[in-house]
Amino acid sequence: MLSWFRPPFPLLPRADAIRGHRGGTAPYQEDLSVLNTKPVPPGAAVLAAPARWELLAFRVLSAMVLAAVMWLFILQPTYHSTMVEYVYKFLPALTDDGLSAVFDGNGVGDPRSRLLANLLALANVHLRRLVIENGLLPPALGINWLLYPVCLWLLFTVVKRLSGQHRIAMFAILLYATSPALLDTLVNYYVPSKPLLNVMMLLALYGGCLIFPLDASTARPVSGVLIVLLASLLGLLSDETAIFIYICVPLVFIDKILSKNVAVSIKVLFLGALTVSGVS
Repeated sequence: MLSWFRPPFPLLPRADAIRGHRGGTAPYQEDLSVLNTKPVPPGAAVLAAPARWELLAFRVLSAMVLAAVMWLFILQPTYHSTMVEYVYKFLPALTDDGLSAVFDGNGVGDPRSRLLANLLALANVHLRRLVIENGLLPPALGINWLLYPVCLWLLFTVVKRLSGQHRIAMFAILLYATSPALLDTLVNYYVPSKPLLNVMMLLALYGGCLIFPLDASTARPVSGVLIVLLASLLGLLSDETAIFIYICVPLVFIDKILSKNVAVSIKVLFLGALTVSGVS
């Protein structure tokens, strides 16, 4: 009845450890090689690999999602649209004035300091002009189509580092890839402020993962602080909803901030990066 139970080490010595080379017997010598494993240091994280069926399911679902997104949201213009605000405000100014319009919020008709979003909107103008002169222009074609896979890659990296589980990260990006919030960036052509903020939020979370990793021995606080500082600053130059970076990112790592096992200097660097970018 207990044939299914297999202990992690042999209960009896192996036969080849007792028998001699020519049928004789050797002194009893217990084989403990199976126990010669390295102890896991305290604070180290063990990254769980997904099972075969999980990998297979992920690949099948990924292929289905990719095919559906390509067919419904990229190859067909059924759901494509363009914001009227962009047509009447941004397009004339960016077409006539070029780079100078990026810094002239009043001239564009939008005084918000979204310099990075305006810069990518200008890149959209040149990209669409290039496409329409050489082929068929999809109505919603823009830089957003490049930000879509970037968001998925960043989310996979962040979730894997936060959870230590490949399977959670894999299925998290499947949910995110099919969410209305991300699919809207493929079909609604406008100034890429919100898609940029998606990238900056995930980038700030990635920086936090480098500062507060699951395995304390792999911490890269300097790189993490620089990424958090850059992401939060660029987020403010993308859209005013970047305020959520300053709210959500500390909440995600609140257990590390309040933990006595994390050095105070690391906490100060993390909170200082957010503070400096906000003051700037």
